[in-house]
Amino acid sequence: MLKELFKATAAAAAATGIALSLNNKTVSAPAVAARAVNAAKPSYELGYAFKLCRMMLIVLIALFNLWGFIAGLLITTALIAFNSTVTGRCYLYPLIPFDWQKLSGLLIRKKLNDKNN
Repeated sequence: MLKELFKATAAAAAATGIALSLNNKTVSAPAVAARAVNAAKPSYELGYAFKLCRMMLIVLIALFNLWGFIAGLLITTALIAFNSTVTGRCYLYPLIPFDWQKLSGLLIRKKLNDKNN
């Protein structure tokens, strides 16, 4: 059972770019990037929420393989889409409800005024 769990965890980690081995301590670039993203979270609680979602995803993958991965992604997407922030907006705000002005402000950098320099 433990061997199967390790294989499933290794498969889930390989899908994200993390290299697992019992003898070799190899860390790939996506693993370092994932660690950096964890450190850059704006909220302590948000970091724990993401960790909980990752653990749920690993357990679902260990139990149901590809179907567990698909179910985990759907559950995580539903959590992000249907929960709201403290201000009452959706976490996917510029996309849902769609607001082109706000979305373009996030994606396209505007030129600064001369007064701000």
